[in-house]
Amino acid sequence: MNQQLFQTVQTANQQLNQIQAYITQAFNSLLNLSPFLGGQLIQNVSVSTAGTVINTGLGRVPQIWTLCDQQADATVWRTAWNSNSITLKSSADCVISLWVN
Repeated sequence: MNQQLFQTVQTANQQLNQIQAYITQAFNSLLNLSPFLGGQLIQNVSVSTAGTVINTGLGRVPQIWTLCDQQADATVWRTAWNSNSITLKSSADCVISLWVN
């Protein structure tokens, strides 16, 4: 995972630099525990039967996606994804919110 929770600052103090490295390593370990940590909530997207391309904002291919809200009785499925977007289709036009990571 390439997500960084905070910015490190390189200093002339080697001990401070090492502490920052340890903190970065600890947070990266926590983020890798669950595919739900560190993602994006994308709200109120209209998905059609023809398919809808949704920008994920991740800058990488998602590991997982899940519906968080759905405002119609429809089945929603993924037809494609890449480092910029996910394409979803629906059995009926509907508005959804989804979590991607």
